Amino acid sequence: MYTLTTFEKLFKELSKEPNYNFNNPSQFYNPSQFEVEVLDNGKQEVTINTLGHSPKNIQVEVTEEFVHITAKKEKGFPLFVKDIDLKLTVGTDYDGTKSEAKFENGLLTLLIDKKNERKSKTLKISY
Repeated sequence: MYTLTTFEKLFKELSKEPNYNFNNPSQFYNPSQFEVEVLDNGKQEVTINTLGHSPKNIQVEVTEEFVHITAKKEKGFPLFVKDIDLKLTVGTDYDGTKSEAKFENGLLTLLIDKKNERKSKTLKISY
């Protein structure tokens, strides 16, 4: 009788077709596949691993409060390529509508600018 080695067991487990729960988008995309950094100029830089996705198939929708990134896995792509459904809150000091997106080497990089601070002004009183 032949028993599987640890490596063979791991390979067998990794090569299984995943059983997704379509009501739970977190199963599609692992949030640990992105990182956020505040740059010296005050902007937030968000880097998302989009390996296996074409930039033309990635949708980025923005509001003042949120950035929503979606991408569907194309048929025939390897198992490691996952659907992306990621909604990020940008924070109270930032404005999602003031964002730039760049795609390079399988990484989507978003630069999110700070909100403009509204300055007060003095009104002249007419009399």
